[in-house]
Amino acid sequence: MKARIKSTGLYRFFQRIRWSIKARLLPYDKAYARTKNGEFFLNTKSWQTAPLPCQYGKTYLCYEEEESKQFEELIEKGDMVFDIGAQVGYYTLLAVKTGAGRVYALDIMNTYVREAKRQVALNGFESKVEVLRVALGKKDGEPLTFQNYFSKTKMKSVTLDTFCKEKNIVPNVIKIDVQGNELAVLEGAKEVLKTHKPKIMVMLYDELLKERNQTKEEGIALLENAGYAVKLFAEDHAYLALPKS
Repeated sequence: MKARIKSTGLYRFFQRIRWSIKARLLPYDKAYARTKNGEFFLNTKSWQTAPLPCQYGKTYLCYEEEESKQFEELIEKGDMVFDIGAQVGYYTLLAVKTGAGRVYALDIMNTYVREAKRQVALNGFESKVEVLRVALGKKDGEPLTFQNYFSKTKMKSVTLDTFCKEKNIVPNVIKIDVQGNELAVLEGAKEVLKTHKPKIMVMLYDELLKERNQTKEEGIALLENAGYAVKLFAEDHAYLALPKS
């Protein structure tokens, strides 16, 4: 019942109103995140970013602490990092501060792309980050629809393999959190996984995958068949996939 309620337009509408109000009421404009190499910040005065510090009511973020720590440990100095499902750019900023040489922040939602660009600019990271509106999927040219709160977006998909070939780039680290579309992203990245073996942090949500008649076990099997060792490291959905030696 909870999952169905959260998928309704009414729920999304009230959540956006709630977060917009919180953004206005926050007594500070910035929420700071500590990393092993210093701090970065998120401007909190928008409905997209308000939920992160608001749930703790502090000027310092306590956002996805286990996931953040694991993500930092994956990145080596100079790495090419893909933040797939970047939303407001939290993991993008974390990657830069951790030492990534280049970060591609990818999201299907215009509202998140605009907000991520703003956060990148506010931190002065433009030279190391490219924020793009991209719908990654299983095949090239398939229509994809994504709905989040007050916005609904449709666009044609591109595979991660195609994206990398067109840009002539190879990721060292990939983070994937695309609200149930993770398997499609992985299926469209078979060549990248097979040939380049990037380190992967992926969120596999049972409820969201079930809406697509998929399971997290399918995602784990896909990665294992591509030569990865997969383990759950946080909550019930955060997985780490590392190439087998």
